[in-house]
Amino acid sequence: MMRYTSFEDLPKGIQKRVVSIHPYDYNEWVKMPVPALVGKSVIDTMNEENGYRMLVQYLAKVEGYLG
Repeated sequence: MMRYTSFEDLPKGIQKRVVSIHPYDYNEWVKMPVPALVGKSVIDTMNEENGYRMLVQYLAKVEGYLG
């Protein structure tokens, strides 16, 4: 399994969605704890089993909220 360590490591589809949510600080944001991800960062979540699925669900909720 690939270990993600930075924004650049993330799959291109995830990168695009993250930039649409946090266009100015996405490089740092993916490393910060996110309460909705049980206090884990985007990077930490992606490194977990089922992390991609959890992250996609979270991003869909945020995108829905932002409309």
